[in-house]
This record gives sequence, C-alpha cells and structure tokens, in this order.
Amino acid sequence: MATKAHIHACPTEILGPILGELPPTDLATLCHVSSRLRQVAEAILYTKIEWKWQVRREIGSGLPNAELPGPQPIEALVRTLLRRPDLGDHVRVF
Repeated sequence: MATKAHIHACPTEILGPILGELPPTDLATLCHVSSRLRQVAEAILYTKIEWKWQVRREIGSGLPNAELPGPQPIEALVRTLLRRPDLGDHVRVF
C-alpha cells in the first residue's frame, strides 16, 4: 500500500524553495492554511518588499483633478513590522 506524502512533512529546507516559486497572492493564501505554512510563506513574502506610491483624486473639491496623498502602503508595512519585528528579520530587498 502506498503512503501519502504530506506537504507538512517536508523539511523547511525543501519547503522554502518550493513555496518560493509561488506568486505572492498564493503565498498569502497559504498563510491561512496552517501555522507551519504561514511561518514559511511569511518569511518568503517579507524577503522582498515593493510598493508604489498612490495619489487619490478628490472629487468635488472645487479644484480640477485635485491630487491629495492617499494612505500609503508603507504605513501598513511599518505598523506590521512594529507589531511583528520578527518579520523584519526576513527583509533582504527594500
């Protein structure tokens, strides 16, 4: 009888490179599957941090296409890193 292989049985040294091939959206989904997969996926997600600055348009401000700074993704990143400093240990590219 064949035995079943479970992803949870893979050593982190093997699981990390495998999960590293997944897009960020899939890694984010894996963070909800189990605490072990979250630990590996978060480490990969926080290795390389990229964001784009956003500008929002204020409608009805009386000014045509008035540009106001919107909430920036860096604010959420900083809040997360302050709450979870362990994630900052994984950052390699900023």
